[in-house]
Amino acid sequence: MENKLKNKAQKHSNNGLDVMPEELDILKHVLNHSIMVTISDEEGILQYVNKKFCEISKFSREELIGKDHPIVNASCHSRDFMAKMWDTITSGKTWKGELRNRAKDGSFYWVDTTITPFLDGENKPYQYLAIHTDITKQKEIEEHVHHLVHYDTLTGLPNRTMFLDRLTQGLAQAKRHDQKMAILFLDLDRFKLTNESMGHHVGDRLLEIVADRLGQCLRKDDFLARMAGDEFGLLLTMISRDEDVILVSDRVLKTLNQPIQIEVQEIMIKGSIGISIYPSDGDDTETLLKNADLAMSHAKEKGKGQFNFYSPRLNNKLHQNLKIESALSHAIERSEFKLNYQPQICLRTGKIIGMEALIRWERPGVGLVSPAEFVPVAEETGLIVPIGEWVLRTACAQNKAWQLKGLPKISMAVNVSAVQFKKEDFIEIVARVLNETGLDPADLILEMTESMLMENTDMTIKQFNKLKKAGVTLSIDDFGTGYSSLGYLKRFPINSLKIDRSFVNDIAQDEDDAVITTAIISLAHNLRMDVVAEGIETEEQLIFLQENECDSGQGFLFSRPVPADAAEALLQKIRWSPSLDKPPSHKQLGESLSEGSF
Repeated sequence: MENKLKNKAQKHSNNGLDVMPEELDILKHVLNHSIMVTISDEEGILQYVNKKFCEISKFSREELIGKDHPIVNASCHSRDFMAKMWDTITSGKTWKGELRNRAKDGSFYWVDTTITPFLDGENKPYQYLAIHTDITKQKEIEEHVHHLVHYDTLTGLPNRTMFLDRLTQGLAQAKRHDQKMAILFLDLDRFKLTNESMGHHVGDRLLEIVADRLGQCLRKDDFLARMAGDEFGLLLTMISRDEDVILVSDRVLKTLNQPIQIEVQEIMIKGSIGISIYPSDGDDTETLLKNADLAMSHAKEKGKGQFNFYSPRLNNKLHQNLKIESALSHAIERSEFKLNYQPQICLRTGKIIGMEALIRWERPGVGLVSPAEFVPVAEETGLIVPIGEWVLRTACAQNKAWQLKGLPKISMAVNVSAVQFKKEDFIEIVARVLNETGLDPADLILEMTESMLMENTDMTIKQFNKLKKAGVTLSIDDFGTGYSSLGYLKRFPINSLKIDRSFVNDIAQDEDDAVITTAIISLAHNLRMDVVAEGIETEEQLIFLQENECDSGQGFLFSRPVPADAAEALLQKIRWSPSLDKPPSHKQLGESLSEGSF
């Protein structure tokens, strides 16, 4: 064949084309070493293959000549693809495209191909010339980029981008065939705590194991993706009934509940699942995703470790939160907030030793809004930062004002949100407020939740040390409801622990609550901390706490949270007396309450 090409070239040279023999050698070299060339007859039988084609395909000339093309591209393309290609070239037109071929050793390679038909006098193809360029490396790069764009590098699962693509396809199919489809959003509970306390390498391994377990829970046609961080998305197609979704969700949660062993540590992990179903919960991707996410948030609010279906009530709650957010943004400038103050009583002497500042919102046209309604919204939107600064400034100014009136010097406890605490300028804000109000730092108690200790522990310890150095008192609120360990607790410069009211409620009847409460008191005293009990409402609770040497407490037994003028009236009536030989009784405290002397 090469000789025939050479003879034809020489013939054309004699007709006026100045082609030298050395140029033919160059052409021959190019044909054999840079591009792949094949020539086949009208039936697709190979008549000629050059050296480069043999090199890439790993077939010899003898193995290819006389064979048809399926020897290299069988099963690599669909029948429809190949039929369209042959329809093009048999009609006398040139075909261009990319082909995936199989080499002799079973490996695959890609070629950018142009097939040109040679036509006879009747314009019918009698031969086909195919020029191939090896683009295998280019395809590998494209596939790698595609994988990076569509797959999670840690778990190997499809990512959010691919999940959205698959959701769009699945939704179109569900509409076409009048089928149900479910979206499940899974968020791991307490993952951030595990990640920061045990190290990111443990967190990464945990995600890999979770991804593997989730994959084992799905049915054949279901789809799993890692959406972001510790969030996963599950797409359940061809749902015939809601019970199918319940079965999968229950299986996922039970699988997650199994202990996970990483290195020498056994880790318990749970998840919260939010579910939206097409078509009842939406007929477009955006609505279904939003509703699944909303349902997941509600599952976490309900107690975590469970699944929750979307309902219109959740959407109403979302709209309500948006209204609250809008109103909150103007509440400070319109002076709609106020502070109430609840006395903290020394259980040994019966004296008022402090006040806790508690925010109240008088919303125009609505009335008093519970902190349980607006504080989560404020935290989610970041509005808690200016609101928290207002609370801090107002409480410090009030305490200083009482002192300037000659009232007894007491401490002022102010709750700090995790969102506030994480702000880079939080320490500067506290220092500025103390400086501007003139309050002694020793008269300010900052109360933080137990869970805050475990979020970025090293940073938290540094912040605590700075506050401690500035003279501010630090207290852990709602102690016993979080997940801190004793190993971490002793590292923090904490002055006091506040026993959560959920333990105080039943200490006189519930043995477990009694044991937990006495353990917290003992723990705090051993770590040289004071103990404050909140939610004291009965004589039995008071007696128990006194007998177990709880230092101080607050609750309706002594006083409800009251406005500043009422709190001032209580402070004005205090009769300071020497320490009692024994703790005051419930009767004595009650009489003191009515007389204004605790």
